[in-house]
Amino acid sequence: MTHIAHAISTKRYTFAEVEELEEEMSKLERWLEEIRSRDLFGSGQSNVSLEAIARGRDALHQFTERAFLESSDAKGRLDPPVD
Repeated sequence: MTHIAHAISTKRYTFAEVEELEEEMSKLERWLEEIRSRDLFGSGQSNVSLEAIARGRDALHQFTERAFLESSDAKGRLDPPVD
């Protein structure tokens, strides 16, 4: 989440940044699954890690939405809300 916070503070709302963040998030999720598969003693701390990953995913989702809205291609081409 530090990387996302840095991207926000420097206003790097680009799709390249989104891709980089997505790759990092996927890597963390793979590592967590690998660690959990090797946890023979059933550590109770896995929930802490799962919650952190979920918060990171949520932050990445919000960043992705902002990047889309900030992109010059999206401005003026967004569909109006449907009632």
